[in-house]
Amino acid sequence: MNPSVREELDILIRLQETETRASELRVTIQGVEQQQSRLEEVLDRERSALDEKSEALASLRKQYEGFEDDLRYNEDRLKKSEQTLRTVTNNRDYQVLLREMDDNRKANGRMQEAMVGLIDQISAMEAELADIQARVDAEALRVEEQKAELMASCSREVAALAELEKEHLNLGQKASLRLLKRFEKAVSLGGGVGVACVSSSICKGCFMTLPPQFCIELQRCNEIRHCPRCNRIVYWNGV
Repeated sequence: MNPSVREELDILIRLQETETRASELRVTIQGVEQQQSRLEEVLDRERSALDEKSEALASLRKQYEGFEDDLRYNEDRLKKSEQTLRTVTNNRDYQVLLREMDDNRKANGRMQEAMVGLIDQISAMEAELADIQARVDAEALRVEEQKAELMASCSREVAALAELEKEHLNLGQKASLRLLKRFEKAVSLGGGVGVACVSSSICKGCFMTLPPQFCIELQRCNEIRHCPRCNRIVYWNGV
């Protein structure tokens, strides 16, 4: 047995152990983050409904203000027409001005009716908007509470992951650059598992039965070896 190879194998095994456990923790934490995202999506839909209703209300108010402006303009025209009517001496011009004033009064009547309808719509929409706002506020509070509960539920995992990443970094500093690159390549090829033990001549990474001579050499531990099938770094269980 080559002591330096044994030392390198120890580092590789521990790197794989930390990598495996860290991956499990990341999956757990990612699940919590996804739940938080789903909560945010529900809240975002409520906020979108609130924004749409607010825009619709603003549009109704703008229509109402437009009618107010038009009504004031027509009222001014009527006042001027009434003043002009007193000075008109020509019967034809007098009749034309009367028709114009009548048209303005009818237009004002139509606008006033529309404004009454708009007031009803605005009042109803303001009440609806208040309900939606209350619902959004309640939903925002609920989401924040549930997010806090979710974060609390995985706080140990977050702390454990930080410790594992620290340990992984320390182990990496003990290994040579060549060994680290070898490990990273094996992890990439092995779908996250780059180091596997061999027990009873079976690679526990791909469950292939390895040749007897390969197993004998593996037990001697004179060099770092890879599984001929899955290309993971392998070591003899018990060595």
